[in-house]
Amino acid sequence: MDEVMDYFAIAQITPGIIAVNVATFAGYKRKGIAGGIIATIGLIIPGAALMIIISVFFDRFADYEIIQHAFTGIRLAVCALILDTIVKLRKSVTQNYKSAVIFACVFILSAAFSPSPVLIIIGGALAGLVFFRPDIRLKKKENKEKESGN
Repeated sequence: MDEVMDYFAIAQITPGIIAVNVATFAGYKRKGIAGGIIATIGLIIPGAALMIIISVFFDRFADYEIIQHAFTGIRLAVCALILDTIVKLRKSVTQNYKSAVIFACVFILSAAFSPSPVLIIIGGALAGLVFFRPDIRLKKKENKEKESGN
């Protein structure tokens, strides 16, 4: 269990997606800290190099109609993937009326005013505390009943 917790801690300090965390974990498991660093770099460099190459040549080809159409298709595909994710998240998040109300309010406010994501998250946390806080009076009553029953 201690070993798993060490791997988890190391994976969590690595920024990025699950693949980066897994690469760090696997590299550390095989060759220690140096292995974790090398595995992480080995995963990041190909994607970073490809993005650098694309950005260098993008300006030269951005005016071509075929490239513009390709990027239109890419934007539509990304939009569809985001929408699919939203639909799946909505099903798992809005399981009761309180969470549905918070979801709707945050969605409307973010669409209407485009606030900072930090403000959205803080507002959601505060709304969660207000709507889902445990009833302290109920817990006090339960504790008194337990004490009197003993």
